[in-house]
Amino acid sequence: MEDMSPSARIELIPTGVGDPLVADGAAIEALAGKTPGIILSRRAAERSGLVVGAQGILGIGRKRDNRREAVSLAVRVVSVLPLEVFSRSAAFVDPGLLEAIEDYRAAWAVPEFGWAGDAPPETERRYASFRLYARTLDDIRSLRDWLISEGVEVETRLARVELVQSIDSNLTFLFIVVAGLGIVGGGLSVALGLWETVLRKRRTLALLRLLGYSNLTLAAFPAIQGMTTAGVASLVAFGVYAVVAPFMNLLFAHQLAIGEQVCRLLPYHACASVGITLLIALLASGAAGMKAWRISPVEGLRDE
Repeated sequence: MEDMSPSARIELIPTGVGDPLVADGAAIEALAGKTPGIILSRRAAERSGLVVGAQGILGIGRKRDNRREAVSLAVRVVSVLPLEVFSRSAAFVDPGLLEAIEDYRAAWAVPEFGWAGDAPPETERRYASFRLYARTLDDIRSLRDWLISEGVEVETRLARVELVQSIDSNLTFLFIVVAGLGIVGGGLSVALGLWETVLRKRRTLALLRLLGYSNLTLAAFPAIQGMTTAGVASLVAFGVYAVVAPFMNLLFAHQLAIGEQVCRLLPYHACASVGITLLIALLASGAAGMKAWRISPVEGLRDE
């Protein structure tokens, strides 16, 4: 815990490139410099009264040879994290700066900052703790088991993670069932609609046969109609997504990390959905196409 002002004591946490809590790469790069940079949490910024671009004084105290000593270091605020990202009062700093502060507190000299002290021992540096982030939720258990096997005490929220995974798998199954029923129902609806269209336009199709159109051409009419309808429906769906997605992301923004979205449609998702929709429309038009294939010119003349 270090003093940022007479009334603000905050926790110092090392950070670097790839830290998921600090998504701003430019802020990470700005930590190094003649005047060290810091990234404050929202609570720390409120308690210290500092804003982005402001400079503060970092006070560091220690007890050496039964004497109390203290030094101060000018720092600049390069970024402030949202409250939902980190709720405690803390400052994220370059690991080198934190090591220098720990060396000073251990009564060792820190030449790079001109802090006097004893010569540091020539031993391997040891760290009390570290932060480790799994790439995916599925990796947490294996990482935890491996660390425990290496004799490292680990604190995880594995129970909550497994609960979330269970809920996610159940919701995914429910979504697949609902989507499957929707696909089957939509396919049958399109098939029946095209079948009814062929029956209603039977005389017209028969006259086209009289004009020399082939059976294959007549069979293609339901397929073209079904795929055109599916294409227009896809465009309408994308339009609805473009309108609704920003509002959904804005609604859940306070529950997400920086850069995350709750509603996002990737290009390959869009291409896959269009392809599947057109394929279903093509398959649904099969029965109507076969019906149109079998229409003979005589049927049209008989209706006269």
